[in-house]
Amino acid sequence: DGKGWSGGSTRPDGEANQPANIKEKRPKVFLEVELHKRQLGRIVLELFGDVVPKTVENFRCLCTGEKGISAVSGKPLSFKGSRFHKIIPGKIIQGGDITKGDGSGGDSIYNQDGDGTFGCENFKVKHDRPALVSMAHKRGQEGKNCSQFFFTSKAEPKLDGKHTVFGRVIEGLDKLSKLESMGTKGGTPLFEAVISDCGELESACMGARKRKMEQVPLPPGWKQKESRSKVSPLSSLGFGFIQKPGREKPEVFAVATQLKGRGGPGMASLKEPLLPNRNVVPKGASAVQTALAFAVFIAVRSFHPIIIDISKTDGKLPYGKATPCVVNSAVDIAIGNTLALLFGGMDGLKQCWDPVPLKIFSAIAVVYAFGDFLEMQSMAVMGGAAYQILLQSKLLVTALIMWGLRGQRQTTLQWNVLVTIALGMSAFVLSEDSSDEGSFQPIGLLFVVAKVFFSCLCAVLAEKHLKAFKEMPIYAQVAQLKIAWLVTSLLLTLLFDRNVREDGFWSGWDSRTIVVAISWVCKGWSTFYVLKTLDSVLKNIGEAAAILVIYIFDVLVADAVSDILPVHGKDFHIATCLMVLVIVLTVISYTLAPTWKSA
Repeated sequence: DGKGWSGGSTRPDGEANQPANIKEKRPKVFLEVELHKRQLGRIVLELFGDVVPKTVENFRCLCTGEKGISAVSGKPLSFKGSRFHKIIPGKIIQGGDITKGDGSGGDSIYNQDGDGTFGCENFKVKHDRPALVSMAHKRGQEGKNCSQFFFTSKAEPKLDGKHTVFGRVIEGLDKLSKLESMGTKGGTPLFEAVISDCGELESACMGARKRKMEQVPLPPGWKQKESRSKVSPLSSLGFGFIQKPGREKPEVFAVATQLKGRGGPGMASLKEPLLPNRNVVPKGASAVQTALAFAVFIAVRSFHPIIIDISKTDGKLPYGKATPCVVNSAVDIAIGNTLALLFGGMDGLKQCWDPVPLKIFSAIAVVYAFGDFLEMQSMAVMGGAAYQILLQSKLLVTALIMWGLRGQRQTTLQWNVLVTIALGMSAFVLSEDSSDEGSFQPIGLLFVVAKVFFSCLCAVLAEKHLKAFKEMPIYAQVAQLKIAWLVTSLLLTLLFDRNVREDGFWSGWDSRTIVVAISWVCKGWSTFYVLKTLDSVLKNIGEAAAILVIYIFDVLVADAVSDILPVHGKDFHIATCLMVLVIVLTVISYTLAPTWKSA
């Protein structure tokens, strides 16, 4: 009757006074959901066994897995490991395709001698409120139910008489809302949502009996999906807010890497895929198309040595005009917006210009700039050969570490600590005294400490202030970060560049080094886009070979361009050529993957 449904509650008045026989006929089941390879939490359902007993028994058995292997599909009759394949915000959250995972399949405990479907039992319960669970028909078979189901986001009277409502959500509405926020207009979720576990809850009438997911023998050649909720072996590196065994991990967003993409700290965001996962790319976009498109993408990033090339100055920092850092940031914005258009169309592009995260990230960018400043000061005291070795090895070392640990789930802070210390200490060891006495430079150690500190600070600030930002698609996050960097670069240029202000501040520290550092901050992140993309489409030796090929390609193109074109001089002409190149390569990328238009 709808009484008592207020404030998002799904518990009707008088539930405690329901007769025992009604409660017994209304079993409670749970779905444990993983979103984006991280535990989202539990959704508890009450099933209307007193209204649609046949439909409820099918769903309950699929939650417990007690029916074993299907005679129709040869796969376990269980929701465990299945995905939510269709999510449209404000409309529907659909899942339960236990055979194919894309909405074209499904199975049930009935009609095992036929096609595994059954008809609609009745339509007594209406779609008159949110958080109801109803049966979805098998694709192309109107009125035929299987294992697919959907949650309502609002009242849907047009579904009455077509789909069978058989339950409601009684716990986990916040989890359902989180799940809904990952949807798109086309229905393809931004991130993979998986039912990692499921079962039936105890009730007073059931006593101690509790049905659990049973281990059933698997047919030959069928491999069960492994659980992804493993505790990281590096969790001992926690600083008070890292996941501990037995505790639900808080969100620590990978903002540090996306703000600071160069070298070691670029590993920080391996906690999060830097591109929408493989389920977002339509089937029409092959692995070759994906790899080629992002190989072109990284080629654009390889042209940064046109503007700034430290190696040509034998380890001494060049002092250009304001143009370099602004152009570099503009290139990053162009690439971020290109990704937004590729994966989200105009709606995705609009999300890239939300002013609130821009303000926050501009403030964080200023803080991070000083970390870059310390790094550049450390590099300035190194010999040209030592610096070149370190510079050219960072991406390769990072790629090898990523490939070796690709099966582990690390948090943002853990990656910062692990990789920053490893590569930062390399800078410390390779540092040389200007008098060639071979003594270590203390600023190298200071750089290591500063990087870890700023990484932690950015992660904490993002976790505290950017709850909504984490819900945005990855392309929107990247584009916003690049816009923030452009704003910050302009401010720092106006404050510190001596070509803008003849009497620069902090002249003893050579303040324009900050501007040079800012222009380098986004150099490395494109590599991780390519690596994460290839990680989803290539396996084992093929993956390692692709990583090595892209690394070599990046280095060769960068060196060739540096030798051909002047590093200093007419910055405006160089910037113009670079922007034209970005436009051309963007068109090429778009042509290589035309099916992404509808992603």
